[in-house]
Amino acid sequence: MVAYRSVLGAAMAAGWILACALAAAEEKPQTPRVIAPAAPGGMVVMQGGAQPYVPMAPPVGGYYMLQMEQVQKEVELVPEQVEKLKALAKQYQDEMRRQWEGFGSLPLEQRTAKAQEIQANAAKRAEFYQKQIEEILLPHQLEAIKEINLRTRSQGLLASPFVMDQLGVSAEQKEKLNQFRQDMQEKMWQLQKENFKKAFDLLTPEQREKLQKMTEPGYRFQAVKPGGEAGGK
Repeated sequence: MVAYRSVLGAAMAAGWILACALAAAEEKPQTPRVIAPAAPGGMVVMQGGAQPYVPMAPPVGGYYMLQMEQVQKEVELVPEQVEKLKALAKQYQDEMRRQWEGFGSLPLEQRTAKAQEIQANAAKRAEFYQKQIEEILLPHQLEAIKEINLRTRSQGLLASPFVMDQLGVSAEQKEKLNQFRQDMQEKMWQLQKENFKKAFDLLTPEQREKLQKMTEPGYRFQAVKPGGEAGGK
């Protein structure tokens, strides 16, 4: 039980620290990065050494969520549509990757101009792929993805004092919105605890011990060797 509580606490703390780190990184990027899309709207961060920070290529509308299985079910995609979207995602990914080829070998003073050129072209290509996606989806599916985007994005927007002021939200509405958020956070916290306990109970004592070590400060993960086990220290 002590080990369970220790790992649970460490896991939740790690999640909170990660969320804070991501928020801080969005406000002020500390590490130079090159961003290349992994799928329509999905992005993969590639570390680029000494090169200047390169802005993220524009996502394709709000369609990046179509990569998620639960969204595909809610939108009622059929297998044929899923395969078409996967092929389109790969095409988009390959096209964007080709544009970044040779970027790292450019003189430092030329990289910013090259990045701006790529970004300008990426915006045009994003519009092209957005139209391609909309041709694959049926009218009711387009409406469904719009509703999903509204639902998911509004959660964050309605927590912003600036947005609430722009919407003219009354004091009574703010109080109710804050209560909604608190209720959701409590439910998510409880669900996280329940799911973690189920996962932790599923592990063997040896696996629990290894997991607990992985949550300790200073632990470093090592790659898994063929035929071997993952290690860390």
